[in-house]
Amino acid sequence: QILIIPEITCRNTGDAPTKFSGVSLIRFAGQMKKGKGLTIVSALIEGNPVHTAPRDRRLAQEDIENFMKNEGIFGFSRCSVARNLNDGFDSAVQLAGVGNLRPNTVLLEWRDEADITCYEDATNFLDRFRVVAATEKAVIVVKGANYLPTNQARLRGHIDIWWIVNIHDGGLLV
Repeated sequence: QILIIPEITCRNTGDAPTKFSGVSLIRFAGQMKKGKGLTIVSALIEGNPVHTAPRDRRLAQEDIENFMKNEGIFGFSRCSVARNLNDGFDSAVQLAGVGNLRPNTVLLEWRDEADITCYEDATNFLDRFRVVAATEKAVIVVKGANYLPTNQARLRGHIDIWWIVNIHDGGLLV
């Protein structure tokens, strides 16, 4: 099972659907699993949980569920409000799942240098990586997720996969 934690970037206004980061990661997860298996999308809205309307959470969750359905991805979605996105991420990684169905892998996006605007962005990425490691889950970091082909695209060529293993402290798939 895979966990993806997108951030809500623009809320549903009734005229336009919710915009969220991680669209390409959700597509990638669907392609990687051929639409089978369990994918959990736990979206985060930054704000005060008391003052954020339940309607905002519900609309965002419905928009993500519709996206997953249109892409043919089986799984669950959930939308939460957190005072800051780092705390929300920590909670989502620890609490995601349904009963005993808990994800064992977290999908993260490697941000391009142009996307990292300050030292704090890089620190946040490392903190998220550490949280996933502390919960003993696997991490898949995808570079260039926005450039991955859609499900309808037909490609030709080869894919090189390198697997670098260090026996003493785990492995790294590049």
